[in-house]
Amino acid sequence: MNAIQGYRLITPDDLTWRPSNLMKIPNADYLERTGSELLGARLWRLPPKSANTLHKHVRAEEF
Repeated sequence: MNAIQGYRLITPDDLTWRPSNLMKIPNADYLERTGSELLGARLWRLPPKSANTLHKHVRAEEF
């Protein structure tokens, strides 16, 4: 696994929104540009009274 080196500024214009594979919920991965295999940060646009699917990550942490 590769550690993140230094820092990167991610602006709103840098984000790419896409629908999730299973539920088609729009989401953007904040850390896709870092190349990190250890950490993930995804922002979801969940509609009212909805929820994300239960899942786990074997090799990474996510917030």
